[in-house]
Amino acid sequence: MNITFLGATKMVTGSNFLVEGAGKRFLVDCGMYQGKATDEMENEAPFLYNPADIDFMLLTHAHIDHSGRIPKLYNEGFRGPVYATKATCELCSIMLPDSGHIQEQENEWKNNKRKRKGLKQQPPLYTAEEATKCLEIFKPIKYDEIIDIDEHIHIKFLEFFQQQMMELQLFLHCQVSLIQYLETLLPCHVFQHAIYLHM
Repeated sequence: MNITFLGATKMVTGSNFLVEGAGKRFLVDCGMYQGKATDEMENEAPFLYNPADIDFMLLTHAHIDHSGRIPKLYNEGFRGPVYATKATCELCSIMLPDSGHIQEQENEWKNNKRKRKGLKQQPPLYTAEEATKCLEIFKPIKYDEIIDIDEHIHIKFLEFFQQQMMELQLFLHCQVSLIQYLETLLPCHVFQHAIYLHM
């Protein structure tokens, strides 16, 4: 099994991890980079994988730095399910279209600046309408509900001392790999992400 850290490395935004194992390629989160202008430019960079080749996504929670690039991923060909808790899906149904509206407003301002400089107009990262469209692939699941992706991959979201934990089992060549991805959601995101891998 391979885990590639594609965001939230040396910074706390842009959460995006690619996991490859048991014949599947899937993502954990696909968030926006936020903060300095140089960081936010990363949102427009090409994905380092083909979105159409991703089988599914596990979304840890609705914060835009974890979910904000899902509409972009959808626009570029991703059609696998996004598994998340019911609360996360409900929040994303509000937050992602709102994020799209912000993208449109900011892009209009940027295009006005480009026009004054004689530069080419650019589309927004995504629109509110496109963000609403991507919600069709969200699949709400309950805490402690086991989702069988196939005979080798099983997912369960857990609530642990009022914190959310995601349990993922991959059965690889008669070995069991257990990833526990903990979202503490503590103030200031202290210990926000902890991934434990046992093989």
